[in-house]
Amino acid sequence: MLACAIRYFVAAITASFGETMRHRAIAIILTLTRLVVFGIPGALWPEIARAHDIPLGEYDCWFYSTHQPLHNFNLAEGSYTDARGASGAVTVSGEEIHFGGGGLDGRTGIYRPNPSTISFVNADGEVILLCGLVRTQ
Repeated sequence: MLACAIRYFVAAITASFGETMRHRAIAIILTLTRLVVFGIPGALWPEIARAHDIPLGEYDCWFYSTHQPLHNFNLAEGSYTDARGASGAVTVSGEEIHFGGGGLDGRTGIYRPNPSTISFVNADGEVILLCGLVRTQ
């Protein structure tokens, strides 16, 4: 229901925009929506922010049927190490994982529990990288 309302709102606002401007407006509106839906409750009630216990360990990444070994990473509590050995910070907000530093700097992954996967999507919501847990810590 909320997703339909957001899509209607976005379509109404961006109806007169050009194609490039429409994509930017959609990305901004979706980011602000995620901030309101996940960020504010997570700040007020931290126990809500970590709704899923994301398994720690080694994640192997794929783009459709093509292995992407340079995107593999090892997830630890509050941090991660990428395939090149660079480390960065990880924060969890609901099912979203925000990466800072290292090869995944600025990216947001979405955790799915069964099987344990972290997916990265583009501005249109299409999965562009799927990383699955291969070894737990």
